[in-house]
Amino acid sequence: MITQSKLKELLNYDQDTGIFTWKKRTSNRIKVGDIAGNTHNCGYIEMCIEGKRCLSHRLAWLYIYGYLPKLIDHINGDRQDNKISNLREATYQTNIYNSKIRSDNKSGVRCVSWDKIRNSWEVRVKIDGKLKHYGNYKDLNDAKKIADKIRSENHKEFYR
Repeated sequence: MITQSKLKELLNYDQDTGIFTWKKRTSNRIKVGDIAGNTHNCGYIEMCIEGKRCLSHRLAWLYIYGYLPKLIDHINGDRQDNKISNLREATYQTNIYNSKIRSDNKSGVRCVSWDKIRNSWEVRVKIDGKLKHYGNYKDLNDAKKIADKIRSENHKEFYR
């Protein structure tokens, strides 16, 4: 893995924009001052350094703090917003708390799903790795209020 000193030798990083620019020419395609990186198929910005693909948000963390945590979370959920103020260390679980709503979610509300047997909206929230049931509700808005309350109390700063 690249070191902080090597990274700073090759690139400039603007903390306010989250953008990297090349400080040193490393190939014929790169010019000093060019914006570094391209959008990866998952929506993250990545760049190639010394023949290895690296995600920009991880490089931003390394550039500022000098180490790489296991996971880094984009606070606002925008995978291309690599301002250091938008990045924070996360665990696998807290990173999931801040993830986008699944595309197959029919309620449009996190942690709320339709219970066919009870013919009602069911609230289930994962807390500390355990899925907990918080009731069934005839009205979707009631289920949403409960889910949001439970999530905000338990997921704290990772609640979105």
